[in-house]
Amino acid sequence: MKKILLFLILIICLTGCTKYSCPNGYNLDGKKCSIDVVEEVKTKQVCDSNYTLENNNCMKEISLAAKTKETCPKGYKNENHICILVSTKNANKKTWCVTGTYKNGACYTFSTIDAVLLGQSCPEGSNSDGFRCFKRKKTKPSQTAYGTPTCLDGETLEFGSCIKKIYVDKIDNYVCYSGTLKGKKCEISTWIGMPKIEYSCPNGYNLIGEKCSKTDVKNTTIKYSCDKGYELKGTSCVKYISQKPTEVQYCDNELLLIDDKCYGKKTIDAIKG
Repeated sequence: MKKILLFLILIICLTGCTKYSCPNGYNLDGKKCSIDVVEEVKTKQVCDSNYTLENNNCMKEISLAAKTKETCPKGYKNENHICILVSTKNANKKTWCVTGTYKNGACYTFSTIDAVLLGQSCPEGSNSDGFRCFKRKKTKPSQTAYGTPTCLDGETLEFGSCIKKIYVDKIDNYVCYSGTLKGKKCEISTWIGMPKIEYSCPNGYNLIGEKCSKTDVKNTTIKYSCDKGYELKGTSCVKYISQKPTEVQYCDNELLLIDDKCYGKKTIDAIKG
């Protein structure tokens, strides 16, 4: 029985007789050491919701989608967000006849017959003396030693001028009773029909009626803009609002703030042994 009692005492000491201690100033509480502490209060800057503290200022970013405007190069028209330029010009026109010759908008065949000689006459600008045709050549007379005007041989003095007759040949006068006079022949034209008409366009153009048309297509250019007070960033308009932060007092280590001081207990593990 005595041996059993000693054994129980040994067991109890092994499990419950361990000693703990604390550093100076601390109070032992079981296996913990605690001390009452008083610390200076701390301050921090706090911003309202949706604001971010940056360089001692509370900043909030407001972002909106930028306004858009589609533009086209000069002369182009915006059609369903595509820039289109339609160029037109007159088509090249070719007129020709299957048979015959093209003249005055129609096709003709041409034949000739001899013209009829009606007689002879003096050329335009000449005169007739009844038998021959002549032209009058007028020159200034010379003066004799006595101041009398005189003309060369073959010239006659008329109204203060020397006149010389220059004889020219008569011309034959032909006439056509059918057709058009051309020299000594009469040209007769016979209408045989209307000509063929073909239109063509340069490369890159399409023939539409009597016009050549070409369509050039380009993408629109999108320009972004913002209202006054906003800054364009990419495709967004951004404006920043700033306000002063609020100074807030706080305590570390779960201390309690009382009258600008931080109060509480500091607890550490006790020293075993």
